Amino acid sequence: SRQQDYYRFEYKYIQDLGLYAGEDEELQDRLAMMKNSSRIFQSVRSSYDLLQGTGYDGGPSLLDDLSRVASDLSDIGSYSDKISVMASQAYDAYYSLEDIASGLRDLISSLNFSEQDMDEVSSRLSVIEDAKRKYRRSVDEILAFRDELRERLDMMQNFDSEKKRLAETAHKKYAALESQAEH
Repeated sequence: SRQQDYYRFEYKYIQDLGLYAGEDEELQDRLAMMKNSSRIFQSVRSSYDLLQGTGYDGGPSLLDDLSRVASDLSDIGSYSDKISVMASQAYDAYYSLEDIASGLRDLISSLNFSEQDMDEVSSRLSVIEDAKRKYRRSVDEILAFRDELRERLDMMQNFDSEKKRLAETAHKKYAALESQAEH
């Protein structure tokens, strides 16, 4: 039927897009990172250098200084509960900043984009935006529509095969009745 052909066409179109939930937001974030990668890299690198002391001055890093503060307070913590609590807080701050430094290091290694990467992301975003305009729906809603089309197609196919099976059964029974009537 025409409706079934339409459903098949639309289902195949959406399926071929290869969309996944949240893809457009993910790509928009990535494109923003790419477009601003130089500025982001400089800020991330500067922050990492301040935390780790990998700059050119050769002085101690913020993490080195904080570790020393925590250690010094810990050494005298037995004299006062208040000092012991501050030592614990200094160690917590140290470990939090160490985690941040690790995240910054990972980010530095991932901030390497080519023009081709940016073109691929922009092109993919364009395809997704075209689909969103075509269906006047978000990516998640398009995916739900695809699933709905699949269900309708399955229902139509099952209906057609059930209709055929019932027609064959009716034909056999009619033939059997005709055969009995002749005898």
